Amino acid sequence: MKNKLRFCVIATGMLFSHLLSAQDSLYVSKNLNISFFSKTSVEDIDATSHKGVSAISLKNKDVFFRVPLVSFEFRNKLMEEHFNENYVESDKYPNASFRGRITSMIPIAGQPGAFDVKVTGKLNLHNVEKEYTVSGILKTDKSQISIQCKFTILIKDHNIEIPSVLSMNVAEKVEANISGSYQLK
Repeated sequence: MKNKLRFCVIATGMLFSHLLSAQDSLYVSKNLNISFFSKTSVEDIDATSHKGVSAISLKNKDVFFRVPLVSFEFRNKLMEEHFNENYVESDKYPNASFRGRITSMIPIAGQPGAFDVKVTGKLNLHNVEKEYTVSGILKTDKSQISIQCKFTILIKDHNIEIPSVLSMNVAEKVEANISGSYQLK
């Protein structure tokens, strides 16, 4: 487990190399909270991961996050097994990631306050990239920022197939929530 964490930290650092020119405004989170929820008439499905890694450059307006799919915890272990083996195929596609850009006005690094932001970028899930525009709240102070956002994912957009026999158990739309605190790097 420690090796996986080290790998994630090292890989994240390498992925952010293009952001390093903006070190004075690079914020990093190593435990981003990512959850999802879907509702059907048969059952609700929800899962949470606290293993997301992310970086935001206020200077360049770049945003990146990645989460290992096996890190999602379900209240029902059978759901977790089906999620990893049958739907997202986490052995073939171990991570979901998002790379985008803040498209709205943002505060100067260190300016305190809460700001509505929009981010447009590509979510890579199940090895399929799809563009999303996400609204959220960015809170800043002198040494850290925090984010909160919510958006809807259509599972068919990422070629995730649900067997017809289970179509009543798994919703076509999944609500994703992302929140976390970032430290100035």
